[in-house]
Amino acid sequence: MEVERVYSSMPEAYPVSGRKPKRRTEWGEKVLIEKQVNCGFGADDIAWAFDDHAKILDLGLNAVLNVPVVAGNQVIGTINYLRNAIPFSAAEVATGKACAEFLAMRQKI
Repeated sequence: MEVERVYSSMPEAYPVSGRKPKRRTEWGEKVLIEKQVNCGFGADDIAWAFDDHAKILDLGLNAVLNVPVVAGNQVIGTINYLRNAIPFSAAEVATGKACAEFLAMRQKI
């Protein structure tokens, strides 16, 4: 129940290999255990998902989309999108899920 960053579009703020504990968090339960997408917008949703919410909000990021990558029946990772614009649309959530499914299929090869 700990996540490790393997890619970052903002390596100065969030370097690769950074780790975050998610055990006993609502986010961990939702995304890692229940295998559900987390999609939110605004300071409250960012604070709900991330212990380092102040840093995220200071970067101007206020929209979040976390998509579990599920291979078999196990979460092997998540794709985490953050941005400073409008909330993620249903079409963007669907695209995120499709990307996660593709990554899960690649894992089986």
